Amino acid sequence: GWEVGLDEAMAIGERIWNLKRVLNFRLGLRREDDRLPKLLLKPLEEGGTEGHVPDLERMLEEYYEARDWDRGMGQPSREKLEGLGLGWVAEDLEAEGG
Repeated sequence: GWEVGLDEAMAIGERIWNLKRVLNFRLGLRREDDRLPKLLLKPLEEGGTEGHVPDLERMLEEYYEARDWDRGMGQPSREKLEGLGLGWVAEDLEAEGG
């Protein structure tokens, strides 16, 4: 195994998550493909949040902002990729028009 501390493991995970997002973007997946299962978008029938339906659009806005992803398309920003040492990925995306 590798000797990896918590911070390094978190950074590795962040790189993986963003690379996965870029790969999905290159395969044609966009913001409109980020969806929750229909069951989670039904009004709750009981409890303190009875009748509430999650606001998926607001949730996506906040999630993309927290991730430093483009809020319109849902892809990692150039700054995000460069900050993760993935500047070459940003250059590749831009060369393809993404």
